[in-house]
Amino acid sequence: MKKILIFLVLLVLFIIIINSNFSGKDYDYSKEKEYFEIYDVHEQIATLDQVPRFLAAMDKAGIDKIVLLGSPEATFIYKEGFRNHHENNKELMKMATEYPDRFIIFPTIDPRDPDELEIFKSYMKEGAKGLRLFSGQYAWFYRYIGPVNRTELYPILQYCQDNNIPIMFNMNPGKENLQEEFEDVLIRYPNIRIICPHFCLSSIESSRFEYLMDTYPNLYTDISFGHFFEDGLVRISMNVSKFKRLFEKYQDRILFGTDMVITNKTIPQTGDPSEWMYNLTMCYRNMLEKENYECVVKIKKVFNVNLNLNGLNLDKEVLEKIYNKNPKKYLALS
Repeated sequence: MKKILIFLVLLVLFIIIINSNFSGKDYDYSKEKEYFEIYDVHEQIATLDQVPRFLAAMDKAGIDKIVLLGSPEATFIYKEGFRNHHENNKELMKMATEYPDRFIIFPTIDPRDPDELEIFKSYMKEGAKGLRLFSGQYAWFYRYIGPVNRTELYPILQYCQDNNIPIMFNMNPGKENLQEEFEDVLIRYPNIRIICPHFCLSSIESSRFEYLMDTYPNLYTDISFGHFFEDGLVRISMNVSKFKRLFEKYQDRILFGTDMVITNKTIPQTGDPSEWMYNLTMCYRNMLEKENYECVVKIKKVFNVNLNLNGLNLDKEVLEKIYNKNPKKYLALS
């Protein structure tokens, strides 16, 4: 009888622990990967030699599959203009060949050039899975390759719609007539699954974000904030109830990503070069999974972030959608 009672007590304790783990408060999915694979849909890497450091960080953070986005030279050297984008596209295709089980490639194109369609088709034949567009990125690229709905882009958009190819479309709908141009694309090509990243740059103007998500059912977003990750994570920390509501409402169309830009300049050359990549990734994961967390990121000697923040503490079902089910649906893998 005594053994039976001990067994029952241990069983109850085990059930309590399991339930508390799945609440999202303290559970670390990077240590228990039998539940589901985690997809990261928004990363940029300049060259193949940086991949081992990056994957070491992703392994430690529990990230299984990564979408790598093609980028022009300006993204990596922080200089305006849309140049040399195919150099990075070709590097990404090498990465996919070298690490076929880890990377999903979205090359980018210059929407001003009608010949880019045939080049993009060649990338798709080599194994690319999607398209990355920059013309809605107002700060650096819009004045060079805008408008968003320029007619030269129509054949490429039609090709994506006809062939079930998803798009990552950088967009700032709060500037000038960008929202009108973007909506024109969404109306003309309603069957393309498009990610408008960073909450469509509308995490402050959330009514605009909700309008776009409510109006266009094939519109997705990701949780990344790019260079402004500190501002974004603090904003969520200060408005937990608002963002919990948004994550609940759009739980089927929100995806995980951090939008790191990996170059030899951003990777620290002393200590563990993958430390900041791991720490930044875990800041985003902890924001989703925990009620309170510490975000510690050391990118350069002059740029250290150390924050105590409130998280969203999402439940397991919503986390599984953001990490796994939604990206599979977006990428047409399920």
